[in-house]
Amino acid sequence: MIKVNSAASAWIEATKYVLKNGIKYGDITEVLNGIIEIENFSFDRNFDDKFRVVFGDKKIDYVSAFTFNTPIDTPLGRQYKAVKPGWKNTYWGRMFSFNDKINQVEHVIKILKEKKNTKRCEIIIFRPEDSSSIFKQPCLLSIDFKPRRLDLYMTATFRSQRISKSGYGDYTALINFGQWLCQETEHYLKKVTVIAHSLHVANNEELKNSNLLLNML
Repeated sequence: MIKVNSAASAWIEATKYVLKNGIKYGDITEVLNGIIEIENFSFDRNFDDKFRVVFGDKKIDYVSAFTFNTPIDTPLGRQYKAVKPGWKNTYWGRMFSFNDKINQVEHVIKILKEKKNTKRCEIIIFRPEDSSSIFKQPCLLSIDFKPRRLDLYMTATFRSQRISKSGYGDYTALINFGQWLCQETEHYLKKVTVIAHSLHVANNEELKNSNLLLNML
């Protein structure tokens, strides 16, 4: 279990751990069932700047937008938008428009506003139908929310998480999502936990860039 206090430190420590302890399988170096806990949240501007130099803006801005985009309140109601059309094409699209009709985000907000210590508050990303094609399976399976008094605990479960491709974006988006939910429902984001059944780094240009970034810190 890796315990950190920012999306930046989550990427750093998870990458270091996988490179040191992972096993190479084909084109990846992998650790099974990696767990990352993030709390006492901070933003590391120095890391963010260096990450953008090495990986480019798209690896954080575009990647994080797959998981969360701040909804916009308008006179016509709250507007949700995904970075790619079609509800199945992003995690975020599946969250607010599952099967083109179910807004799971608003459902979570409704539950959290009840201020109860419920065990029944989650968002489902993966559908059984997704199993029919390996190319259509989302990596993020679900996000569970546990409100306890006014503290909110989030747990995101990934079947697969490639740190070198999307880790920093994933961690950033989940924290931003949790903090936005807490603003909407008067909670305090206590902890974001990420469980990755396959936590890995690609053995290609991403590995080279990961080592380059680690050496710059």
